[in-house]
Amino acid sequence: MLITAIMALIGLLLVVNILIVRPHWWIGLIVLATAATLPVQIPTAIPLGGFGVNISEIALVAGALYVLGKYPGNRLSDSCAAAVFAVTALFALIGLTNGFPINHVAIDSRGLLTLAIALFIAGRISQTPLATTAVKSVRVTLWVSLFFIALGAVGLARVEGRSTDASLSGAGAAPTDVTRILSPTTHLAATVVGICLGLAVTKPGTFRSTLSYLIPALGITFFAYSRNALAIVAIAVFLTPLLERQVRAWLRVVFAGAGLAIAYYVSGWILPQLSDLPGLGYLNKMYSAYAHRVIGGLSTEAQQVDSSVLYRQLEIRNMKTSISGNELFGHGLGYSYQAQRDRNTPTSAFYGHQFYFWAVVKTGFVGILVYLAAFAAPIVRAIRRPGNAFCSACVAAAVGLLYISTVAPIPVSTNGGPLLGVLLGVAATRWNRREDAGLEVSAQANGTARTRDVVASTR
Repeated sequence: MLITAIMALIGLLLVVNILIVRPHWWIGLIVLATAATLPVQIPTAIPLGGFGVNISEIALVAGALYVLGKYPGNRLSDSCAAAVFAVTALFALIGLTNGFPINHVAIDSRGLLTLAIALFIAGRISQTPLATTAVKSVRVTLWVSLFFIALGAVGLARVEGRSTDASLSGAGAAPTDVTRILSPTTHLAATVVGICLGLAVTKPGTFRSTLSYLIPALGITFFAYSRNALAIVAIAVFLTPLLERQVRAWLRVVFAGAGLAIAYYVSGWILPQLSDLPGLGYLNKMYSAYAHRVIGGLSTEAQQVDSSVLYRQLEIRNMKTSISGNELFGHGLGYSYQAQRDRNTPTSAFYGHQFYFWAVVKTGFVGILVYLAAFAAPIVRAIRRPGNAFCSACVAAAVGLLYISTVAPIPVSTNGGPLLGVLLGVAATRWNRREDAGLEVSAQANGTARTRDVVASTR
């Protein structure tokens, strides 16, 4: 308890110092609070009436109130944010009226509400220098998170998120002795990898400038051993050149994919031969775990015995049953559509991995149509206005997040919801190219100019 209090005090002093020295870094604090992976000893929520309010949620609300009076609105992003917020609030009220537990309603609604707030903030600041600060704060968040995740992977720290063995659930495989960490930063990291690689194939000159983002994002993504993360990256890389109408970039995607496939199989042959060397034995275990869980886990045979896949199928059957007779308006947020899975997963009665069926259960066809319209409008606008590689990469990543929401409900997540909201905000407003000039750094001593930051890729 004393250690927690001391760390909380240090964190508070750090926040005050940042806001005094660099007040514009308030947006960076929101990014850190929302997406950073920290040791479990550092509090991330404030107990309130038997329910924990996340510090990131407080920061997002404060940020929204600030930009509301400070920056002009964008009609599309403001409208989409308002639609998501209003529908979520309405069906939360319906859930409370129907007598569902308050904490169930709150858990169902908080991700969607923070998505709406993040969309609102991103739409307001994307044309300002604050957008540059936000992008740079993502880099800080990734490096800090990678440090603690690496410590957690080798057993030197307990970090936020879920830590399990990297073997497939219920696949009959022996433990891999490799730790898999699904952290608050996992989806952000996969999104950054997808954006960086999408930019690299579309505008090869941006690759060096994105390395300081790509390296930590790759590390975090690898430690997650996640098929969903792989899907996000693949969709972002393939869609970005398509959105930019660049045929030549597609050839780079093909060659890069072939090169990665060759490197993957060559590594699978070399590492076992060198596993007796110091350090390479564990590296070989990591490779084997990734090959078995992520690559091998995509096969039909593996999914037929994967307990997580089988449970998701059970959820969908139960959700379809609950929809019957309540198709138009659903049951309201907080509704329990199935029996609790076990004593260790109290949220399993009302939580669903398939977001779209889940939304129909809770909000009916009326609610899901509003959500889909709010998600689609910024994407459609960006598709119709190519010529901005960074915006196209963000749109491609957003599509990836919406795709994996069939098995992982990104809009309902308190980390994934804000991430999706930011990407939609960028899509709705594009990126102000005039701000890119502020990211160019001075020439090096040898007279060669350094590469611009990641947002300079929009030129």
